[in-house]
Amino acid sequence: MAIDTGAAATVVIPDLLDELGYSPRDGMVRTSVHTALGGEHGYLRTLTQFDALGFTRPAFSIHVFELSNRYGIDGLIGLNFFDKLDYEIRSAEGQILAELIES
Repeated sequence: MAIDTGAAATVVIPDLLDELGYSPRDGMVRTSVHTALGGEHGYLRTLTQFDALGFTRPAFSIHVFELSNRYGIDGLIGLNFFDKLDYEIRSAEGQILAELIES
């Protein structure tokens, strides 16, 4: 997956969810997402949990739709994942630093 600080929501491709045993029938609502490539249609799904960057987000909502997958990316980690984290991206060092915000 890739981090996309320009994406409001986390996105996962349908093939990955199929491999994990989820079905489009489990979707909550059909959605449309506008990208640089145009409009994409998919659905919203709440996963039991979503793990990334060493953090677990229980009952986490994602958008499911096809991505232009020429880079082999299974999804985008959007800003909704980071709403309970402080994070810093150090591109030159190849590091992502993140810590949980105490609530």
